[in-house]
Amino acid sequence: AEYLKANQWCDECDKRGYMAPADYVVHITAPKDSQVLFWNIRNWKGVCTQCQRRLVGTAPLKFLDPIPQDAQLYTVK
Repeated sequence: AEYLKANQWCDECDKRGYMAPADYVVHITAPKDSQVLFWNIRNWKGVCTQCQRRLVGTAPLKFLDPIPQDAQLYTVK
């Protein structure tokens, strides 16, 4: 919900010169089983209902657990 408040317009419609409100958040690159890619906000985009159906279709939803705070990750700048 917070992401959609900050990104109110559909990225896919914008590419085609249209304006439609974003209703869903989808991944730019499919994360498969990568928690890092799943939760990386840079891998998200807001899309409208029609674009979500076109991009995701009937693929089953898969939610990955949040990354634990004690995970041994590094930050790249």
